[in-house]
Amino acid sequence: MTDDAAPQESLAPLHADPATKLPVTSPEFDRVRAGGLGVLLHISPVIFLLFVLQGVPLAPPPPEPTLQLVMDKSPYVGSGPSVLKPAQLPVPKPAPSPTPKPQPTPPPVVPPAPPPPAPPPPPPSHTAPPMPVPPPPAPPPPHPATPAHVAAHTAAPAAPAAAHIGDNQPVGHGEA
Repeated sequence: MTDDAAPQESLAPLHADPATKLPVTSPEFDRVRAGGLGVLLHISPVIFLLFVLQGVPLAPPPPEPTLQLVMDKSPYVGSGPSVLKPAQLPVPKPAPSPTPKPQPTPPPVVPPAPPPPAPPPPPPSHTAPPMPVPPPPAPPPPHPATPAHVAAHTAAPAAPAAAHIGDNQPVGHGEA
């Protein structure tokens, strides 16, 4: 190949060939992995750890909880060991004295002071007197009772108007 052909090959699209997609391993490692030496390679770290940790003592298991241990650590009042320490003994109360003690006298009750008198009204100023309130309007004249007017109020109502399309009328009302 020439130097001019190399750049053209690198610009060509790459196509994956399934036949060339094989794992890259060395044949020596395949033989070691397949044989007994491969088993030893996989197990040897575990054997080494067991050998090193053989002389290391394990921590002892925690003690089994007993009823006394639970009572000593209980957060509830009145629980715990039944033996009281000297500082926890109850303090005896002094006996009441047979002579009565004098009661203090309450302070005398003082009635509240009367309220101060109201200030006098201000003197009249130089303003105009208030406007008089107008009288209420007169009642309207009586309604005319002509025969035509009475007939208009007592006549039967006119026929209902025809409903338009789209009115929200119940069925049977206002339909033409």
